[in-house]
Amino acid sequence: MSLATAERRRLALILGIAILVHTAEEWLMLGRMPFTLAQLQDASPLPLPLPSIAAVRAGLVGFAAFPAVVLWRWAAAPTVRLSFLVCMIAAMTASNALVPHIALAAIQGAYVPGLISAVTLTLPAGATVLAQAGSRRWVGRPVLVGGAVTGVLLLPAVLFGFWALGELLAALAAG
Repeated sequence: MSLATAERRRLALILGIAILVHTAEEWLMLGRMPFTLAQLQDASPLPLPLPSIAAVRAGLVGFAAFPAVVLWRWAAAPTVRLSFLVCMIAAMTASNALVPHIALAAIQGAYVPGLISAVTLTLPAGATVLAQAGSRRWVGRPVLVGGAVTGVLLLPAVLFGFWALGELLAALAAG
């Protein structure tokens, strides 16, 4: 196995584990702190329906599955397209730590579900992947910048989209 392959697999594993642990923390703590959903609804500029905990959990799992598949495929056989997606996921993951987790915790003056893993895992993992992409040059600058900017710009859609995806997955599971 070449150094580049080993490094790519290590980065994919680090980011993948960070995302999975973060999803698990949110999954667990949303059940213990269901009022958080109402607080998010109140803070949103959009008129969002208040979903059930089951729907939100389904959305979290749905949104964690996509990065897992992309990271696994990229670790096995990188392409420019997959490298773009990895940079996008890394930027989105790091940005997600800042907004909503750190920002909401600062505004509320309290813990919000996902805060611990956001600060200790997803922010550093996302930043590390982006730094390695730039310093090791395993992607060209347009792919790195384009992926990172796309990830940051798509974050609001993901933050609100997991509610809708959760409702859909919960409805499908209910039959």
